[in-house]
Amino acid sequence: MEIDVSKLKYGTISKIAINGSYNIPKLIIKRKDIIEIADVLVDGYLTNNYDLYLNVSTTIKMNDSRTLEPIDLNIDFLIDENIAENEEYLKNNQNKLDIITILWENIVLEIPIRVVSDENEEFKLQGNGWELTDDNKKIDTRLAPLADLLKERKE
Repeated sequence: MEIDVSKLKYGTISKIAINGSYNIPKLIIKRKDIIEIADVLVDGYLTNNYDLYLNVSTTIKMNDSRTLEPIDLNIDFLIDENIAENEEYLKNNQNKLDIITILWENIVLEIPIRVVSDENEEFKLQGNGWELTDDNKKIDTRLAPLADLLKERKE
């Protein structure tokens, strides 16, 4: 979706309202952990100084990091940036702004590295023949002679 900014450029108006629902094309989404993105709801404006202020909300269907089951992740954030600093966004020859690119780049920044559903928050720490422990302080007996060497060196 491209927005015509020629009226801003020539001073006819002081800001353009950007309201509506935008669809992120599947060709842009290159992350394998994202299954689907619902329509992105946007409410905001672009000023004649090319300051962009947008309230953005969407729901992303992703794989749970532990179980790989699909879960919904609700994302709400604010975009507050000057797009004149990034010539990629503003197509000067055509006086158009590609809002989809801006939305997608900011959505990617809001997606957490790991997504775990509330149901899977409690998971097993031990099973048949295995146990998950936090042994940062415990030294492996096979490496104990190395620890002794480090202590001697410090002294």
